[in-house]
Amino acid sequence: MSCRYIEDHAWLTCLAYFNGECAYCGKSNEPLTADHLVSKSQGGPDAPENIVPACQHCNEQKADKDWRDFIMGLSNFSQARMNRIFDWRRICRQAKVGTKHHGNH
Repeated sequence: MSCRYIEDHAWLTCLAYFNGECAYCGKSNEPLTADHLVSKSQGGPDAPENIVPACQHCNEQKADKDWRDFIMGLSNFSQARMNRIFDWRRICRQAKVGTKHHGNH
């Protein structure tokens, strides 16, 4: 499984960090997609700290909403999952690895 936004090793690390679960709702029994925490339409970068695994439902429902508002609005909101996202972002920023470099088109 690969991700077109970040390097494969960073995506696999991301999946492992979130235990193969949707970062938002915790589902683990369906395929996961790469979701931008800050959507590309809102200027979010293709960087590991901005990418989390999401089930298709959460990815579509979040769309370009603020990820914090989205996760807190879920019926099964989990502060632990929200903290895990904050921790993932901090870890990635400190490591500064895994971003795919795209040329200007």
